[in-house]
Amino acid sequence: MKRFGFFLALLLLPVLAASQTMITGTLKTADGKVPPAADLHLTGIGGSYNEPMQTKSVTGGKFQVEVKDAGLYKLWFTAANHQAFGVPLVIESISGVDKKIDLAVQLRPYSYKSELGELKIIGEWNKFNLRSGEPMTKQADGSFVYEREASGNEIAYQVVGADGDGHSINGTMSDKFIYDGGGDYQSVVKASGGKVRIVFEPKKLLRMMAENLPSVKFDKAHAHLEEIASFEKQLDVQRNAAMKAYLGAQAKGEDMKKFRFDYEPLYTNLKVAMNDQKNPLPLRQFAAVSLASFPFAEVNVMNDSLFADAIRKFVPAESLMWAASMDGTNNICFTKDKTEQERRMRMFVDKNPDRSVRVNMLLTMTALASQRGESEKLVSLLEEMKSKYGDTQEAQFALKRFKPNASVAVGKAVPAFEVKLLGGETVSNKSMLGKYYMMDFWAVWCGPCVVEMPKLHEAYGKFKGKQGFEVLSLSFDQKQEDITKFRAERFKMPWLHTFVEGGFEGAISKNFEVIGIPKPVLIDPKGNIVATEDDLRGENLENTLAKFLGEPTKNN
Repeated sequence: MKRFGFFLALLLLPVLAASQTMITGTLKTADGKVPPAADLHLTGIGGSYNEPMQTKSVTGGKFQVEVKDAGLYKLWFTAANHQAFGVPLVIESISGVDKKIDLAVQLRPYSYKSELGELKIIGEWNKFNLRSGEPMTKQADGSFVYEREASGNEIAYQVVGADGDGHSINGTMSDKFIYDGGGDYQSVVKASGGKVRIVFEPKKLLRMMAENLPSVKFDKAHAHLEEIASFEKQLDVQRNAAMKAYLGAQAKGEDMKKFRFDYEPLYTNLKVAMNDQKNPLPLRQFAAVSLASFPFAEVNVMNDSLFADAIRKFVPAESLMWAASMDGTNNICFTKDKTEQERRMRMFVDKNPDRSVRVNMLLTMTALASQRGESEKLVSLLEEMKSKYGDTQEAQFALKRFKPNASVAVGKAVPAFEVKLLGGETVSNKSMLGKYYMMDFWAVWCGPCVVEMPKLHEAYGKFKGKQGFEVLSLSFDQKQEDITKFRAERFKMPWLHTFVEGGFEGAISKNFEVIGIPKPVLIDPKGNIVATEDDLRGENLENTLAKFLGEPTKNN
């Protein structure tokens, strides 16, 4: 009973301590070796290795880090040639059994593409800019070569196109490595005679079956932390599978309102862990907040009020454990009662001790106010965001994205524009008067943009020409050839196209307040904006067009 009471107090109040917890352990590569370069990054349990509290080098495969306060943390491990791995860590006390925690970690290698047809290289010469990467030349033996002049004694680089997850990663030729701050490493090679010749050899890549990796093993006194880590690993796998299935169903044009994903047996195992009073409280509460995060499950906290009530009672809004489940915080607040939903959200903003939880919930409230057209509330929330969390990425995004007096908003006149189409013709806001048209800012490299293509094609086929309806796609790609290739190989996109010079920094992007894509905007025959953003995406697109253009004619 004392253990329960203490941990509940830990979750509700900040804990200060003069002592510390020592965390030690070993780190191995996927093939059981000492990594050539590796680091440990300590964050809050909901944090990212991009913004660590501490970073320690892993030397000889061994690590050590000191934590001064009891609380909920995450240990992120990064290493050359491997995927980053986060291990949740619950420290109930900086004395007793938690005075020292020992663990053994083994990483998972990159998911290299089976066939490497084209590779690009980036480096300090282009400030590691992905958009201006240069091609490596493929050799007869399957290797890739890149040569350039070097002003110093060495040069750092990364390869783009080898990792199946889209990361820019270290190469196979390295004299040393530099951590890039984003979970991966840069290779560094020595220059000779003012030049450098970089060779990427696919045969040197660590390709192996790694179904059980990454893995972590805690000392016996902390076996429950191993269970928490196991659950989190399974959650990541299942969420990725669910999103892949969702995108696949969406691409096929299925009714996404009916989409469901089977999370068994993980879903049942988490419920058992939550309800088993023999389990340590941290494990039970982690299971509870994890259950709140399930998207697309047949039964979840968004459609089972009793289940949601049980979780809210067991893990109140004041609990630090919610930092382990940002999605869960939004889901657990869901209700059709707008007033009650806002009350629940405000509880997290006002009472949760974790700053990331508070700012993320405030961001959700801001987005809802914008979506609902509640201008006064939006102004108040943005001011709160700026004054209390102005240094965070969430606040900076919100202040750019949600503007009470935005130029691109329903009821406003479309900003003046004039663009040259890929076919040579010029169109402008003036030449488009007298017809409905949708401007769609996009790029071939934008995953969400590509996901929208099936529904966009379907809607265009149904409404093309109705009240003059047309689509104008504005591409943020690096070169026009990328658009031509995409239309030839992926989607025809049989409507108007233009290329946006300067991308997000271009004049038209700034005039249309584009900070993210896709960004669709529907304009009426008088040149006024009648719909934007979510109303023009996915299942909503056809409904919105029908609202303004009328039902599509049968011959469309």
